[in-house]
Amino acid sequence: QQRHQHRHQRHGERDDGEADLARALDRRAEGRLALLDEAADVLEAMRGSWMHVPAMLGVLCGLRRGEIAALRWGAVDLDKGRLAVVQSAEQSKTGVRYKEPKSGQARTVALSAAVIVEMQHRDRIAELHAMRPSKAQRRM
Repeated sequence: QQRHQHRHQRHGERDDGEADLARALDRRAEGRLALLDEAADVLEAMRGSWMHVPAMLGVLCGLRRGEIAALRWGAVDLDKGRLAVVQSAEQSKTGVRYKEPKSGQARTVALSAAVIVEMQHRDRIAELHAMRPSKAQRRM
């Protein structure tokens, strides 16, 4: 029977177990595609919001919520297209506490072109706000 099974497999036929596995993998792939479509819709709906870049970092780069909250511009290198995850933030009874990332060590994360463009845009906006005189300075 084993020789018979191998002969069918050589000719491109699958046994029941292989067929079940193939169907399960197809369903899993379809589910992932649906999740990707939903993620793309959510990211598009957030465009222009202050949450857009943090959502992109989570969805497209795999950063955890605490890692996003603890991220600082000094850990971001847009020219090289990467950032360093060096800490994570968590809410405690006394406030926000910073700690090592979940893995216990820092890691470098590659940024997609879309994330780089959005972060450059946010960086330019931050520069403009920093250059704008405060209301008190404008009154002088």
